[in-house]
Amino acid sequence: MQIRQFIHSQGTSSPISPTASQLKILTLMLSENYLTAMIMNENQKSSSFLTTNAQLFHMKRLRILVGGRIQRVGYRDRVAEIARKLGIKGTVYNLEDDISVEIIAEGENAKIEDFLKSIRIVDHPIEVEKIDTKEEKPTGEFKYFKIKRGEPYEELGERIDVAGNILYGMDKKLGSMDKKQDLTVAAIKDMHTDMTSRFDTLDHKYGKISATLERISVALETLAGISKK
Repeated sequence: MQIRQFIHSQGTSSPISPTASQLKILTLMLSENYLTAMIMNENQKSSSFLTTNAQLFHMKRLRILVGGRIQRVGYRDRVAEIARKLGIKGTVYNLEDDISVEIIAEGENAKIEDFLKSIRIVDHPIEVEKIDTKEEKPTGEFKYFKIKRGEPYEELGERIDVAGNILYGMDKKLGSMDKKQDLTVAAIKDMHTDMTSRFDTLDHKYGKISATLERISVALETLAGISKK
């Protein structure tokens, strides 16, 4: 726009055939505009770079190796849910040894510490036995926390295993409840037997007292008859 205004101000009706002096000035103006655009672009890049670095400065990144009964029991899903609640970004995936899971987690220092405590799960069928951590330089590469899945047949097998473990846990709880119920019934029977025995004892004692009182009454009546004579 500035260039077009300049050409019209120089009395040229068409920008197609400018004079040599106009070309020189136009070249300078184009160079100036180009340099201005370049500087603005670099400033934006620099600002974005500084903002990213400032964010990463407060971030912590850990590579976490978890061992125990944690594959095919739904552990990765629990980890992903914990990460979502804490705002942790990264990934979790099973390792080929069938007993280990690796986690890459990025987040604020305090959140990462809370995350480490929360993923130490011992809740049937999950049982974390050990956690090893290695701190790495934050990269900001993750936009969210993601479960890295295996082959479809492996994932289906894991879902079946999870369902089986849950049913097994429910069966154990029901069995425990049956045992508690049996103990309660036995305790009630014992209480009933004890109370019956106590009542029998009281009846026996009070029977003796009643007989004694009856004899005393007879004796008093006899004495009263004697005194009237």
